[in-house]
Amino acid sequence: MAINIQNIKMKKIVKLIIFLLSVIIVLIYSRVFYAQKETLTLEYLPRFVTKDINGRIISKNSLENKATYLQFVNSIDPDDIDTLDSVYNNWKGVKLSILIIAKDNKFMNGKDYSQATIILRDYDKMLKLFRSSERTGTYHVFDNKGNVIMQSYTRDSYENRIKYYLNKAVYNKVFKISDFIDTRKKTSEIGYFKQIDEIIRNSGNDYLIFSLHTKICGTCSGGEIIHILKQYYKNIQSNISIIEIVQPYYNDKEINMMRRELQIDFPIYIADGSLVERWNELITEYTERELNGIIFVTNKSGVILNIMYPGCNCAKSFFNDIARITAVRL
Repeated sequence: MAINIQNIKMKKIVKLIIFLLSVIIVLIYSRVFYAQKETLTLEYLPRFVTKDINGRIISKNSLENKATYLQFVNSIDPDDIDTLDSVYNNWKGVKLSILIIAKDNKFMNGKDYSQATIILRDYDKMLKLFRSSERTGTYHVFDNKGNVIMQSYTRDSYENRIKYYLNKAVYNKVFKISDFIDTRKKTSEIGYFKQIDEIIRNSGNDYLIFSLHTKICGTCSGGEIIHILKQYYKNIQSNISIIEIVQPYYNDKEINMMRRELQIDFPIYIADGSLVERWNELITEYTERELNGIIFVTNKSGVILNIMYPGCNCAKSFFNDIARITAVRL
């Protein structure tokens, strides 16, 4: 029986390309989710004793059994104040101690921080004790046992980063992908996936890869993932579709401009009302970064075969699975 040497070589080349792309996506996806994460320099809430602006003694013991948000405030830095206001306005009155350490009271500027503990003494000493940057503008999140959850700079986005760590510290609440996409169900059994199910039924392909992004740009995480999907699109078999679904931040004109600028050949859909409603509910409850860049693959019956999402540490296995599916008809 004659062996087609050229065909065998092409199969090996395609498989090698898919493997290399899998490695690239693992590296990029890890960098996207953990971008700008600071190295923790503390493991526990340190022992200290000082007084707040009302003369009350504040110590580690007084903060025990309650999660704590501590921020060093630089009075002239608007990032500090914006971050502080976001935390205070959203978390005052809940099971969280908000501790503000500042050189002076200029940051207050007539605002009411009565439900926070404010310390205006021992600033340099406390800065050193908490191993914070001398340029200030740092925050610390501790759980109710005094364990460090996060320590970073106030330039961090409240909505996409700080809120995530506060949810974890106060409620031990972490986003579960099953709250959005239950892989035990077909797409037809997920009420807000009606649009996705219609796309599957009308595609005629054996497999579909869906990519869900809240926002896309050339230099942000969405753009990086799109770049990888574009490479896959060039190499996968014709029996597999790639579908991009975005939040309705864009209109049809902007979608067409995006396709041209990013050179996207696969279709882009604006999410319908029911999908947007559930998507936004979860973004409000958790963070946008946890709901941005979710990719899953289905068969033509709407069975969800595999899924990848920020923080899952599953990019390698996910894209290996796509390679396996792709290789079915190579």
